[in-house]
Amino acid sequence: MDVINIGEKGIWIAALLLYFVGFGLSLLDNSTLQHPTTLRWKYIDLKLNREYYFIITYDFFKICRMDDYSKIKLILINNLESVVLTVMGGVALSIPTVVSTLYNGYLFGSFIGGALASGLSLIEIIKLTVFHGFIEIAGFLMATVAGMRISLLLKDLLISLPEDQDFSKKMRLKIISIMKLFLYSLIFITIAGLIEVYISIDLILCG
Repeated sequence: MDVINIGEKGIWIAALLLYFVGFGLSLLDNSTLQHPTTLRWKYIDLKLNREYYFIITYDFFKICRMDDYSKIKLILINNLESVVLTVMGGVALSIPTVVSTLYNGYLFGSFIGGALASGLSLIEIIKLTVFHGFIEIAGFLMATVAGMRISLLLKDLLISLPEDQDFSKKMRLKIISIMKLFLYSLIFITIAGLIEVYISIDLILCG
C-alpha cells in the first residue's frame, strides 16, 4: 500500500497548510526581533548539572561552542520528541497534532527571524537550511498525516460498523500505513538532524 493515497490527498494538503500557517504567523509576529528572549532553546550540561538557554537572537553562534552531544540533544532529540507528540496526538482528535504542526511551522519562521536578527544574510540562511530543511519539513508532515490518520481510524472503529468481511483487513492495512508513516517520519527527522548538526552547523555556520 502506497504511503500517499490519492483518496487522502486532502490530509496531506491540510498538513502542509497547517505547517505554513504556523510559519506565516511567525512572520506576522515580530516578537523574535522585538523581544529575542521569547525564543529560547534549553539544553542541559550533564557534566556540570546545569541548564543553559540558547537564545537564538542574542547569540546565534553560541551553538558553535557546544559539543556534539549538546547539539544533537538540542536539535535531534527535541525534533524526535515533537514527532512522537504529533503522531500520538491523533488519539485526542488530532488537537495536539494540529497544535504541534502549527508550532513547528512557527519555530521555523522564528528561526529565520532569529538568524536575520543575528546578522546572517538571506543567502547564508538558505545555505544553512537547504541541506536539511526539506527533509525535516517532510518528516514533520508525515508525522502530522499519521496523527490525523489515527483520528480517522478511531472514528471508523467507533462509528462505522463492520458491514463487510473485508473490514478487519482494511483496518489492518490502515494501521500498517500509519506505522509506516511514523517510521518514515522518525527516519527523515533523524537524517535531517544529523545533517543539520554535522553539515549545516559544523561546516556552514561554524566552519
